Amino acid sequence: MARVQLRDIVSSGDRAAVMGLRRGPGQDRYLNSMAEIFAEADQEQRAMPHPWAVHDAQTGALVGFVMISDNIPAPMDDDLGPARRAGSTSATASPTPAWSCGVRTS
Repeated sequence: MARVQLRDIVSSGDRAAVMGLRRGPGQDRYLNSMAEIFAEADQEQRAMPHPWAVHDAQTGALVGFVMISDNIPAPMDDDLGPARRAGSTSATASPTPAWSCGVRTS
């Protein structure tokens, strides 16, 4: 079984590395581009976005990316609305992840 390691994206180098990732086949129907994902997160800090780089635990190779918005304040939770919750892993009231995504190198 493959194991992965999540690493916080904290530096411009970390961010540049994940910007080189591309969506897998068919993912473009559900996921924005990496540039769009980060632009949205930068624009809406109230959503409390938290990005991670996904690395192969054995080799350390970058294999993907995930971002969640967690612990969203209740008024913000209402602002997001059902359309923004389409990728949510939970449909309950805040705190809930508002968006999540995964991409892989092509």
